[in-house]
Amino acid sequence: MITRLPYFLGFSFLFSKEVINREVLLSSLINAIPDLVWLKDKDGVYLACNSRFEDFFGASEGEILGKTDYDFLETHLADFFRTHDQNAMTKGSALTNEEEIVFASDGHSELLETTKTPMYDNNEELIGILGIGRDITERKLLQEQLAQSRKLESVGRLAGGVAHDFNNMLSIILGNSELIQDDISEGSSLDDHLQQIMYAAKRSAWLTRQLLAFARQETISPKKLDLNHNLEGILNMLRRLIGENIELVWKPGKNLWVIHMDAGQIDQIMTNLCVNARDSIDNVGCITIETQNISIDEAYCLEHADAQVQDYVMLTISDTGAGMSKEVQAHIFEPFYTTKISTKGTGLGLATVYGIMKQNQGFINVYSEPDKGSAFKLFFPRCIAGEETKALKETHQNLPSGDEVILLLLVEDKISFYVRVYG
Repeated sequence: MITRLPYFLGFSFLFSKEVINREVLLSSLINAIPDLVWLKDKDGVYLACNSRFEDFFGASEGEILGKTDYDFLETHLADFFRTHDQNAMTKGSALTNEEEIVFASDGHSELLETTKTPMYDNNEELIGILGIGRDITERKLLQEQLAQSRKLESVGRLAGGVAHDFNNMLSIILGNSELIQDDISEGSSLDDHLQQIMYAAKRSAWLTRQLLAFARQETISPKKLDLNHNLEGILNMLRRLIGENIELVWKPGKNLWVIHMDAGQIDQIMTNLCVNARDSIDNVGCITIETQNISIDEAYCLEHADAQVQDYVMLTISDTGAGMSKEVQAHIFEPFYTTKISTKGTGLGLATVYGIMKQNQGFINVYSEPDKGSAFKLFFPRCIAGEETKALKETHQNLPSGDEVILLLLVEDKISFYVRVYG
């Protein structure tokens, strides 16, 4: 029995039955590869392709062979492919580049890492170019998430150091202001000025606390708690915070697992997220708060760099507000980044939430589109009976106490001041 080799290698040869079977097996293997595989001649004419490549063009191999990219693609994209083909053939070795393509079969897009390798015959004459395109869409997303996480880590270390030093200076300002207040007479004109100084210092101290929360250096007292119970305790406060024109919907999950956390940090998270949701809603809208148990598997972790394979309690705060573009979402957890006017936001709210979640070994996912609202999903690790989160353990020392009046001399960065402490 005599036959010709099908299209895959693009040449006509005579084969025995045994060779035919091997060729069929080879063709099956090539079609089973999840990457796009294709072969062109020197002029860019297709000689072979696999089924994944057929999906890209939305045509069968028989319809593709003998044609070029210009028969299926827009001119600018065909020019792009042709240029990279020629570069690889000119260099005489494999070249790799990234290509974003849209599949004609169903319209979905993928980012490909494409390797184009020149092909030679036995006489070392160039006969064409072999292309292999691997989908790296998820890998690229994880790389971007990791880069963003590392950037926030660096910013957090800087913010923590600055906040620590700034906090020391604020202590000097507040301490000396209180000493001056004790020494001036009641009703003095200096008292009004002193009150303004103390107000500004206290406001700055609040901002410093936000920075320390982002940097995960805020002093906390974690304990085992039921998230539903804590949220129910602040619902009335949240309703007053968002106003009467916005509906607050509460959907507690059943049999919620216990988490290990500082209850005050829950209040911080809810206040910051609900205020942001409120500000994104124009006049009338809805904010929904939901809780549920969720178990994260390896497949989920492959798409989310901060996730781990374990049980979590998930808190979702969603709104019907203006939503955010992808460009805005890339920066929302950075300190002092805000899209609000200066009188409505400091840019520390979401940075604080991010820091709190990292401090508690949790993570956040954000889903948002312009004009379609936003949803913040916060994942708190489940606290197993008898276990404590190592990062949250604190050491407390028993300090000597008494009823004496103590005079302290504090020295910080070459600045000395006195503080009276009453026992």
